[in-house]
Amino acid sequence: MFTPFFMTKTDAEESPIEYQEKEIYRPQEIIIKQAELNINKGNTVLSHNPKPMNLDEFVGQSANKQSIRTTIKIIQQIKPVNIFIHGYPGCGKSTLAEIISNELDANFIYTIPEQLKNLEKVTEIINNIQENKKLTVWMVDECHTIDKKFVNILLPILQDHRLGDVIIREFVMIMATTDYNKLYKKSEALISRFQTKIYLEKYTIEEIVLILKQYNSKMNLKIIIPEEDFLFIANNSKGIPREAINLLLKRYVTHNVNEVLQENKIVRNGINESDIKILNVLNQVKSPIGANFLSQRASMLESDYLYIYEPFLVEKGFIDRTKSGRMITESGKKFLKELKNE
Repeated sequence: MFTPFFMTKTDAEESPIEYQEKEIYRPQEIIIKQAELNINKGNTVLSHNPKPMNLDEFVGQSANKQSIRTTIKIIQQIKPVNIFIHGYPGCGKSTLAEIISNELDANFIYTIPEQLKNLEKVTEIINNIQENKKLTVWMVDECHTIDKKFVNILLPILQDHRLGDVIIREFVMIMATTDYNKLYKKSEALISRFQTKIYLEKYTIEEIVLILKQYNSKMNLKIIIPEEDFLFIANNSKGIPREAINLLLKRYVTHNVNEVLQENKIVRNGINESDIKILNVLNQVKSPIGANFLSQRASMLESDYLYIYEPFLVEKGFIDRTKSGRMITESGKKFLKELKNE
């Protein structure tokens, strides 16, 4: 039970939660004390921060942004509520969480499930929430990998703001994932604790162009990017901002957008050599196959296949998911034939 980490209800209301610090080597959690850093704060400048800082700067997702604006009003005028964000990798889940924190002028804590396997880390975070006079936004990214023990700790906190006899100061929990179904199977009860649920769709070509131009403007580099290069990059980004920005960064230094595509092994319209390898595997088998066998034949991790490659290929109409497994479509076969002819 988690309660031994905490004091009584009366003590908790008057002072932070106490625990004994132990010397434990945790490679995923390196703590550097600020006093030990030789930094002159007056001369420290944060340059080239091209991320959107508020909802007005966040391009696209208009319906989702309206939902978030309504949620922010509820938090500001009534009470804190929790937000669940899911969608493709690289579509802006963590950026959106930071923006929500900025809009609320809140204390922002970013964590991944690996950190939360350590109860001392959980205690540290709750102490931070208890001590901070400002509202706290606590984000757990890639929450589908969350440990069941932490789910059991979190459920009463999100439901009643209590952990045993301890009252937990209200905060905003944001959870984000690329695999909604996996988390749903692990704990439907956890998902039900989130009052606002956001699904980030892929972006249109026009929206990706706007994102690239905004990023380019904030970078403030003395490099002229032609309009057609923005469009070319957007067409090869698979509708994912992170992919588009990675291509733009390489365009800054190569000065040739075709070289950028070659370096990233992109063949046409975002389709890369890994996508083609998957299609070739399916084209060679006579019956549907499972994701595990397919990923092995294509020399990649099953998780990479499921979260990075398959959604795009299904969206393009190149792969069908059936009860028996994955199979290539006629459109997929036609695409491979066109490539061979070229």
